[in-house]
Amino acid sequence: MRSYEAAAPHGRFCGVVANLQLNAGRHFVNEQPYPSRLYDEPPWPGVRTDDRVMSIVFDQCRTNQRAADGKLAKKPTELVASDEAL
Repeated sequence: MRSYEAAAPHGRFCGVVANLQLNAGRHFVNEQPYPSRLYDEPPWPGVRTDDRVMSIVFDQCRTNQRAADGKLAKKPTELVASDEAL
């Protein structure tokens, strides 16, 4: 809980920046472990309902990410972005 309380203000700030980018016709991309409580923090719920915003969940092994022992990292990750190309 202490870690969450320390990280939540930064997460909210990133949501504000994402919203600013959308309102200015620009783009953003955000990567988080999946699942993440970040997207429960305002203004993320509103950002995520914007028609331009999409997300994908994948394991990092799909990008050939490896753990310290050399094995593929099965770590669920979510990308949220304002454009499919991102």
